[in-house]
Amino acid sequence: TLDEEATASTPNLSSRLRVDDLRATGWTVVGPTRAGARTVLRATKGFRTPAEAGKVLDEGSGPDGPVGGFTLKRERRPLWWAWTFEGDLDLRGGIERFGDAELRSHLEGTSFGLDAAQAQDLFGLQVALRLPGRVERKGAEMVDGRAVWTGRFGESMPLMASSRDLAVPREVAGGVAVLALAGLVVLWFRLSRTRRASG
Repeated sequence: TLDEEATASTPNLSSRLRVDDLRATGWTVVGPTRAGARTVLRATKGFRTPAEAGKVLDEGSGPDGPVGGFTLKRERRPLWWAWTFEGDLDLRGGIERFGDAELRSHLEGTSFGLDAAQAQDLFGLQVALRLPGRVERKGAEMVDGRAVWTGRFGESMPLMASSRDLAVPREVAGGVAVLALAGLVVLWFRLSRTRRASG
C-alpha cells in the first residue's frame, strides 16, 4: 500500500512494475488500484494443504528474506483439530533483507534506491495469521480475529500460535447440542415431578 505522498511521487506505476516473475510461479497480482488517496497492489497465492502454506510464504520472502521457517500443521485429536503455526521474523539485517543481490545491482547497491535510514522510515512489515477456533499466540496482537506480529528493524522475533477447531461435522455438532438440551429438559422434568410428588 502506497500512501498519498508515495502515490503522488510514483506516476505511471502500472507500466513501471515488473511482476511477470510472480505470475509465472502461480501468484495472482491485482493492481495497482486506487483506494482513496492510496494505491494498493496485492499478490496472492492459495494452497491446498498446511504443508504447502510454508512453501508459499517462503516464496514471497525469498531465501534471504525477513520471514522464513514457516510451518503450519494440523493434527487430529478425538474431538478437534489441533493447529500450530511457527516462523521467524528477522529484521536484524535492516531494510536490505527485503531485497536480493540482483535487485541491488540495479539500484546502486541498495534494495530500494534509498539509504537505510530513509527506507526504514518509509517501510514496515507485519505478519497476520487467521486460524480456525480461538487463537493462542505469542508476541502478537489480536486485530479483527487475526494474530498480528509487527516487525522492528534491528530485531528478530519468533512467531508462534495455536488453536483448536471442532473436528466433527457441523450437523453432528448440532445434533449433539440438541441431545444435550433434551437431556437437560428431561432432567428438569424429572426433578419437577419429584418435587410435586414429595410436596
